Amino acid sequence: MYTLATKYRPTSLDDLLSQETLIATLKKMIEKNKPLSFILFGDPGSGKTTIAKIFAESLKIKYHILNATNLAKKDIDTILEETKFYPQIIVIIDEIHRLNKDKQDLLLQQVEEGKIILIGATTSNPLFSINPALRSRTHLFEVKKIDAQTLKNKLKTIAQIEFPKLLIEDDVFEAISNHVNGDIRYALNILELVSVRFENSVSLQNFRSLIAIPNLVVDKNGDNHYNLISAFQKSIRGSDVDAALYYLAALITSNDHDAIYRRLIVCAYEDIGLANPQLTQRVSHIIEQVQKIGLHEGRILLANAVIELCLSPKSKSGEQAIDNAFKKLHEVGLIIPDYLKLNPINIEEKYDYTNSHSWRYIQYLPDKIKNAQFYFPGNNQYENILKENYVKLKYKRTNDLSKIRR
Repeated sequence: MYTLATKYRPTSLDDLLSQETLIATLKKMIEKNKPLSFILFGDPGSGKTTIAKIFAESLKIKYHILNATNLAKKDIDTILEETKFYPQIIVIIDEIHRLNKDKQDLLLQQVEEGKIILIGATTSNPLFSINPALRSRTHLFEVKKIDAQTLKNKLKTIAQIEFPKLLIEDDVFEAISNHVNGDIRYALNILELVSVRFENSVSLQNFRSLIAIPNLVVDKNGDNHYNLISAFQKSIRGSDVDAALYYLAALITSNDHDAIYRRLIVCAYEDIGLANPQLTQRVSHIIEQVQKIGLHEGRILLANAVIELCLSPKSKSGEQAIDNAFKKLHEVGLIIPDYLKLNPINIEEKYDYTNSHSWRYIQYLPDKIKNAQFYFPGNNQYENILKENYVKLKYKRTNDLSKIRR
């Protein structure tokens, strides 16, 4: 007895949903009998392994399906030995991002010569997870997420075939399609659960009582985790309150407390900075309180922090100032005037810092960059005050301390 996901697994490229561009490319390879090595990347349940298998079977070439999590060196050696007896072999490696560099390297020569047609499948970004030497010998194809409307129509068709006596409200199909985040395998599993749980009809309320948590693809070690964090911070930086709250809700739902706290602190100092320095202290205090009371009530405190971060004036002058200093340090190296050293030896009297009390007139930068400016005040209320002080304190400075000694 098959599950719905197994029964309705596509058996031809034409059965695939939302992959028109990829399908056209693969069909050309099949039509011209010119298979090329490629890596498929996309979310779980998007059909990567199925696509690879259909492609291999369409070419009538010997193929192996392997999983990198349990792939041993001896398995690769066996395949390499087979290349002596076959003109080409297709090797499908699921979760190829888990294949260590040494094992990837074993495939390089045969993949380059075309004796092995490598098809990798991964949920990770191949630009970061695949050895560059292997990546340069393959093509990268993204398996697109199935859009909710297409998925909804597919589910309705399958339900009419499999459960003709079960009345499922249209809103339920829409809810399933939105819930699974493009994962058709998960959608079919839910549809099967619905058919088991309910006898005659299924309302949206019934469905929501059955399935409560959305399918968030935010594995802490996966790309979507970092995409979510990026979207969260960029929404705050762009002052979009509603978007920032949406991504905050996703982070809370994924139970990723530390990522929330880190991003809020970074946003406070990197994006708000000197435009509203009091806010950085409030954000730190809010995080401390949330850690005490937990995220259920703490979500309210976090929402307050996010709203204020979004709507606060912003300044990146602090970040830009230290980056300017780094740039100059890399250009000229580290130079410290003798009179600023902790224990200067045989220093001339005119450079004797210990005898000077007019510190504001002393030149602290080395001669080579004595006029360098790293901090440029932002145009906001608080930094306008800093700017006034910055201008006032721009004294004519000298390294001849004898001239300013009192």
